[in-house]
Amino acid sequence: MPDPIRPQALLEQARVLAGFGAGRGRPRTINHRRAVSAAYYGLYHSIIGHVVQHVLPDPFADDDDRLLATRFINHADVNVVAKWVGGCAAPSGPVSGRPGGLPDNGVWQLFSTPASQGTRQAAVPSHLRTVVDAFPVLMDARHAADYDHLATFPKATAQAFVEEAEAACAALDQNSDEPYVRRFSALVAFKARRT
Repeated sequence: MPDPIRPQALLEQARVLAGFGAGRGRPRTINHRRAVSAAYYGLYHSIIGHVVQHVLPDPFADDDDRLLATRFINHADVNVVAKWVGGCAAPSGPVSGRPGGLPDNGVWQLFSTPASQGTRQAAVPSHLRTVVDAFPVLMDARHAADYDHLATFPKATAQAFVEEAEAACAALDQNSDEPYVRRFSALVAFKARRT
């Protein structure tokens, strides 16, 4: 019987490692690094779980099929798509063409709506923005926590990263069937297919 990776279990582990409720001076700083890493992985597995659920909603696809499908989605694909969608959220007013830095792959059309005189307005809802803004930040923090010997992660910093991951996971869970979340999931799946 497999014991799949569950995002909520990773977030719970991150909370323990970050010392929520542990008192002053606890836990050891190495635990703060592991908390940051667990928080990131909680969000990563939450995202890929939603992607697979949208790609394989078929009642005949069992849990083993879905767990196997998660292996096709890598961290870099999620990061690229999060940055694309984040780039679509950045403009505060109508844009002619597409915002700078976005590829010419139709992402802007998926995450914007027509405005006046041939311009488009960003249409990324705040719950999705919470997810796409958090992912690259947490990915960079996880990389530093796991590989950068000179990086420091005080308790407050580790706890802030854990809370950011929890907020992003909650935003995703509470809005999983929202059209723009579905578009984000589809884009991650398409990006994974092309690599």
